[in-house]
Amino acid sequence: MELATHIGVRLDDEMKYIQTNKKMETNVVGVFAAGDICGPPWQMAKAVGEGCVAGIGAASYAKKAGKAR
Repeated sequence: MELATHIGVRLDDEMKYIQTNKKMETNVVGVFAAGDICGPPWQMAKAVGEGCVAGIGAASYAKKAGKAR
């Protein structure tokens, strides 16, 4: 959590979980989060699903960022 706060990732009011949108994007461009760090329910299926969404989003972001250069 220390790294997340250091780079400015928005946390919930209790400072326990990273806030994301439905694409698992944080408020910091190019930073994605998934699984238990995003809050309950703590279930493997949820973590796997969110991880897939975050991975696809990160790959798409990296591809677009590479073309922008």
